[in-house]
Amino acid sequence: MTAKRARDPSPRVARPESAKGESSDSSLTSIGRTERLVLAIILLVGVGLRLGDLSRSAVEHFDEAVYASNLLFGPESGYEWPGRQFFAPPLLPLVIEWFDIAGLMVFGSLPVWWPLLPSWLCGVVTIPSLWWIGRRWFSPAAGLTAAGIVAVSGIHSAYGASALTDVPLTLAVLWGAYWFWKALVTGSSRDAVIAGLITAIAWWTKYNGWLVLAIGISGGMAAQLVLPPGQRRFGFWVRTSLMATIVAVVAWSPVGWWDAAKVGGYDKIAANHQGYVHGLDQWPAAAVQQLSAIASYDQIWICFGLALALLGAFVIGRVRFIPAALAGGLIVWTLIGSGVLAAISIPLGLAAIPALWRDSRNAAETSAGSVAPAALTAWCLVFAAVLGLTLSTPFYRPYPRLMLPWLEFAALLWGGLLARGVSRTAVIGVRSRWVIAIPILLAAAIGGALRIAQLSGWPGENRFAAVESAGRIARTLRDQNAGQNPVTFLTGDPALFHQLLRRQNFATAQVNDLKFLNQPPPAPVYLVMGYMAGRDETFQNAWKPVADRFELVDEFEVHPSRIVLFDFDAPATFAAHPERKTMTQRVYRLKE
Repeated sequence: MTAKRARDPSPRVARPESAKGESSDSSLTSIGRTERLVLAIILLVGVGLRLGDLSRSAVEHFDEAVYASNLLFGPESGYEWPGRQFFAPPLLPLVIEWFDIAGLMVFGSLPVWWPLLPSWLCGVVTIPSLWWIGRRWFSPAAGLTAAGIVAVSGIHSAYGASALTDVPLTLAVLWGAYWFWKALVTGSSRDAVIAGLITAIAWWTKYNGWLVLAIGISGGMAAQLVLPPGQRRFGFWVRTSLMATIVAVVAWSPVGWWDAAKVGGYDKIAANHQGYVHGLDQWPAAAVQQLSAIASYDQIWICFGLALALLGAFVIGRVRFIPAALAGGLIVWTLIGSGVLAAISIPLGLAAIPALWRDSRNAAETSAGSVAPAALTAWCLVFAAVLGLTLSTPFYRPYPRLMLPWLEFAALLWGGLLARGVSRTAVIGVRSRWVIAIPILLAAAIGGALRIAQLSGWPGENRFAAVESAGRIARTLRDQNAGQNPVTFLTGDPALFHQLLRRQNFATAQVNDLKFLNQPPPAPVYLVMGYMAGRDETFQNAWKPVADRFELVDEFEVHPSRIVLFDFDAPATFAAHPERKTMTQRVYRLKE
């Protein structure tokens, strides 16, 4: 009987690079059945979570109404929300408008969640995108881990089920960084042009779409500094940076020149944005508020997602042993929440730099280094993104949605570290993998159970506050004005305006002041004051002298979702003062 060959205990190393600099490892080109199965499970869980959020959502946020109301305005305002340029570039509002037109042509009437579909689809596409980019940059296990983290991220799912620009932006930034990486590795002019065009798409979506250039240029420079002298490609970096920048700026110029000119030029838009930036003294509080918002969303689901990602990483063939420190970090993240992701992923990333540097030096002395230049360039881009966004994002007003680009690159970093942390040990057998996997999966399940109680702070949350308010106001005014057409002005809640006009077909004028009192119409006049009117000091100063000219018709409370509330205060504030989760809408009638 032939003796079984002993398993080679020596660590595996990466295969030599292909001629163009990309990895030739067959594990990155062939997708096995197990990997497809795990990806399908991750995608199904992610889509299911997002379908649940979509079914409970409607236009509710101030900015959503701005982007989703093109069809509600006529030529006098350019068929869009007046001053839309101060909120975002025109791409997402145009996409929502054409989605609405197509839906009306096909179905006749649309559900309340229809304007949210473009962002929702981008959120779904992000999941397989992270898998593909993660496996191309690092390994199949890294791609599955990154996809699993974002698939079950509550904050990513919630903002995906909205008409906001942030989820589409993060998808564009992700792919822009990928094509920038390809151009850096291959020196392809075509890849650099594609990176520039995707940057322009991100820039047409949100004014910080230039993030692609910031990540690509800084990460590419870091790669040139880390790579051995014989493998550096400064020419590739200079050419890619210049070509991508030129293409992006030229493609974006209609926004910066023609579109911005409608409100007096881009300098006015930039000046408006400057009002949302604060100094270093507010950085710590802003960072804590943003991370606590992520932790508020990502609770029980993130635990299951972590378990799923680990399961995929262990079951896929040729996955190596995970050091105890990394496994412990994963368990801590499970127990505490994804808000701790920065606290453990960034130090782990910094700790990995010496090993990556050493590997890059060894690559010059061996025929096959353990980290190929293509992978090292990807590491540099991911480090640049996570570190840059960690340092810069808290300088802006702490809107939780601004953390979404950071979340995706942190997921890639985490997936890469999961795969990278095993590089020095021998491949272990399937049984040994399960021996290691079961305790970690069990810890994840226990962590999930411990987190269930924390969900009680936001029971049965939905995003129907504006829809329900619009229905109540429309019924009240119709009951009081049988046979008449009252004139209604609204301030302080653009989403309520959107729902009154779109869902209730109730003629309403959006106003920011009380100038209509100078020549009031002859018909009954009503003023609807949304919950933000009380926060507008300018409007309140104008309201107080004329308040006695109005009589209160209706007053009721609304319960906005976290997407609205967390723009005002930190999660800890609402936990300490639950009454702040409730806001008030008022309806007044002008006395005759």
